[in-house]
Amino acid sequence: MSEDIEVSVVIPTLNEEITIGHCVEKAIRAFEKLGIRGEVIVSDSYSKDRTVEIAQSKGARVVYQPLRGYGNAYHKGIAEARGKIIIIGDADNTYDFSDIEKFITPLRKGECDLVIGNRLNDTIEEGAMPWLHRYIGTPIMTWVLNKLFKTNISDCNCGMRSFTKEAYYKMNLKSPGWEYASEMVIKAGLVGLRIKEVDITLHRDMEGRKPHLNPWKAAWNNFKLMFMFSARYLFLIPGLVMFFLGLSIFIPLILSGENSLIWIGRIGLGNLSLVGSAFLILLGFQLIFFAIFMRVYIFYHRLNYIDKKLKFFLGSPIFKTETGAIISLIAFIIGVILLLITFLRWELAGFSQDPKSFRIFITGCLFTFMAIQVFFSYFVLNIFLDEIRYNLGTEGTESYRK
Repeated sequence: MSEDIEVSVVIPTLNEEITIGHCVEKAIRAFEKLGIRGEVIVSDSYSKDRTVEIAQSKGARVVYQPLRGYGNAYHKGIAEARGKIIIIGDADNTYDFSDIEKFITPLRKGECDLVIGNRLNDTIEEGAMPWLHRYIGTPIMTWVLNKLFKTNISDCNCGMRSFTKEAYYKMNLKSPGWEYASEMVIKAGLVGLRIKEVDITLHRDMEGRKPHLNPWKAAWNNFKLMFMFSARYLFLIPGLVMFFLGLSIFIPLILSGENSLIWIGRIGLGNLSLVGSAFLILLGFQLIFFAIFMRVYIFYHRLNYIDKKLKFFLGSPIFKTETGAIISLIAFIIGVILLLITFLRWELAGFSQDPKSFRIFITGCLFTFMAIQVFFSYFVLNIFLDEIRYNLGTEGTESYRK
């Protein structure tokens, strides 16, 4: 019976005939030693060697995942797992599955929701981890992840972990590839799961095994995922800096009078600076909206989580389509008036060059373009928000944590 299974070890495989037997044997012997009712699930992406045959002969249950990718293999394997505690680890025999007790005990005691191995504080066998990964790649990636998401881990790339089935559903993992490991830590931090690290030994690859990992592609995918989940650093902060920097140049130039310069030391700011600052304002404003879009998307579609900020977006009249339409209409009217003034002054000048109208023209363009930005940004934002409002209204809030 599935209720009798306490622990499921899930191992993803693709052509791992050299190592998979050792991994399965170690896990099953650990179950016997600890007196645990457990299972080993091998999630195979249709290996072309003897991986499946060997895994089954050693006592594993094999499930098939036609989609390639590290994350995809885990999605399938964990979905099929019957244990209340899930342990995951690579099939390359670099992680010691006979040492799973330290991954089970903290969860049994209720000390945490997610246990992550730390390879950097224990023994790393000679040749087990390239120098570049050990001293540059993993520390930098771990530092960035900790800074962005306020986690406190030492080794974000360790592939041996354990968690409860309940914690797994809360994380709602989606990533198909190597970035799956980072997504787990990011979402654990975002939804408030308790994380504990345990020191482990990393062993060398067995002779004859060819690594599947492309380190540069994996690093890029991980960093891309981190910044996708961190709208504050990717969009909001740069957007605010651009917006207020643009305003700090634009407003003084407009107030200084036609064609006058503002001097900062030996640098004179004039009409060209006015155009540049207008572009900064527009770009910064759009990045701020991108930050809101990403916040709504990530928390609802990737986390199933209605946090305080998302509740504010949903409930505040500030973010309703009608509000955006009113704001954009007012800005558009101001912009059109300024452009008409420019045209009339140009007409009075006999349709010849009228440099005195340049700043009025740029201000009119700024208001007009911002009106268009506001209208369409609010429209896109409320496509997301209306979907959430509809789902909450028809399904209730039971599937979303308050």
